[in-house]
Amino acid sequence: MIPRITHSPLAETDLDEISDYFAGESFEVAIRFSDAVKSTEKTLLDMPKMGVPRKYRAPELKGLRMLLVNDFKSYLIFYKPTDYGIHIVRVLHGARDLKALFK
Repeated sequence: MIPRITHSPLAETDLDEISDYFAGESFEVAIRFSDAVKSTEKTLLDMPKMGVPRKYRAPELKGLRMLLVNDFKSYLIFYKPTDYGIHIVRVLHGARDLKALFK
């Protein structure tokens, strides 16, 4: 089986909103962000345990890990390694109230 990357609906929304924000400032920055996320995801696909483990009470968040987006160190990818690759749960700015988002 070829490893693959999947995204939760929330992660898709996160990526759309962040890209829209950057596009409002600079289309080039929006493209760089998108490329940085893809690059980070590919790295995670090759080394799924490289992110920092996160511990939350919710059972569905068991195994959640976090890694900074390449070249956008304020943005974090929250993901789970899976049998088929990685599943991106959220992509968030580090200044957000992460504890409230992951109950």
